[in-house]
This record gives sequence, C-alpha cells and structure tokens, in this order.
Amino acid sequence: MQETCIRCNKKLGFLDKWKCKDGVFCYDCIKNLHKTIRNDLKMYSVNQITSMIEHPEQYSGQDGVPQKFKFANRTVTFDSVNQMFFVETAGFFRSKLIPYSSIVSYEYKEDGKTKGTYGKIVGAAALGGILFGGAGAIVGALTQGKGEKYLVKRIEIEIHYNQNGQPEIFHMTVLDPVLHTEAVESGSFEYKQLIENAQKAMWILDEIIQKNYPETVVQEQSVQAQSLSAADEIRKFKGLMDEGIITKDEFEMKKKDLLG
Repeated sequence: MQETCIRCNKKLGFLDKWKCKDGVFCYDCIKNLHKTIRNDLKMYSVNQITSMIEHPEQYSGQDGVPQKFKFANRTVTFDSVNQMFFVETAGFFRSKLIPYSSIVSYEYKEDGKTKGTYGKIVGAAALGGILFGGAGAIVGALTQGKGEKYLVKRIEIEIHYNQNGQPEIFHMTVLDPVLHTEAVESGSFEYKQLIENAQKAMWILDEIIQKNYPETVVQEQSVQAQSLSAADEIRKFKGLMDEGIITKDEFEMKKKDLLG
C-alpha cells in the first residue's frame, strides 16, 4: 500500500518519503524546516514536526535547533526539543539518551585531572573539584598561555547525572588518545581549538544545570558578591594604612577578619 504524507495526503514515492518517529511527510511540507532538523527527522514526532511547520519562529534559534559538536570521530547532539543529548560514534553507533533534567554537574578533565567543575554546589563540593563558575571561566583560565607548557593526551567533559535515583557518569571525549597519534601541547593553536569547541558544549551544559538548579545560581552570585565586597573592604583599609591612619597590625587584623 502506497504511503501518503501525514500532513497533505500527497502520495509518496520512495525518494519523497521523509520519516519521523511515528509518520511520514513529503518534502514540500518539510522543505522550510532547518536543515539540521530535516536531517534528524526521526528524532521527532508528527506533532512536533507539525508544530515546527506551523510555528517556525519558535524553532529558528538555539532553543529549537539541535546543536552538534564534533570531537574526534564522535558527534555530540544537544536536542533542546526533546530535552536530551546523545553521542554518535563514526556516524553509526549512538550512545544512551541523557535527559537534560537528570544532569547535575560536569567536570572538565585533562589526562584524568580535573581542571574545573561546574554544577550544583553540593555535587561540585562532593566531587572535590574547584567551582569555576561556568565554562567561560574554565576556558579563560586554560587558554591564557601563561606558565609552563605541557603535553595533553586526553581531554574530556565528565558529566554527572542521575538515572533511576542512582548517580551515573557520562564521558564526553574531546581529545581521544586512540585517534590522535601525538599529544597536543597546552597553549598551542590545536589545543585552543579543542578547548573553544568544548566551551560551546559546556555553555549549553551551564544553561541546563542552571535551569535544573536555579538556587545554585543565586548561591554562586551571593558568594561572588561577598568575595567582591571583602576585596573592596580590604582595598579601603589598605589605603588607610598607606595614609598612616591605621597601623599595619590593625590592617592585617582587619584583613584576616574579612577573609574569615
């Protein structure tokens, strides 16, 4: 029996059959969809595709189009419509689907060593990492090009999430030792490219975690505000010491008090 388009009832030939999760469309009905959505049509239901066709303004930006990042021979896809992400290896093997709602925190690692942690504060503290406050801070610290150079063989983003109430870890590999015959020198052009690409994925993870744990954002902002306030106070008392209004001992005592 010849299939027909779920939207316009047009009879479909073999080359004009675009399958989604639970139906088929003709090319004329989906031709105005974003190319990334057309290529991943099987990720969506008939109702979702119909909504995309009827309300294109809602699916034109980052929130409506799958975001893809290529690391080694793997492609990471963040699907904001279905609220999940997954990794495809060599274009064939797909990982498990990780719901956005299950993500708690992530760690940026080089050769197994944590360089930065972001996520729910309790989780970050338990992991023993340093709370950088987001991908921008992590990447900024890593790409300054200062200090001793070192060789990096493996880079990954370790994502911590919950599955059926149990903590799980998903390893998003950025630099794979199996596929790279030589290590990458920190501060090099190739290294910075890898970091900047990873940064885009971490920005999305930042947004997901902030939506999952909005109280974390408030706590972080409060901690940052307190730190800035203490620094301003210390500068003020340093000025008083320099002017001879207070002694050095009084300044050190006040500084120690402000730093807790």
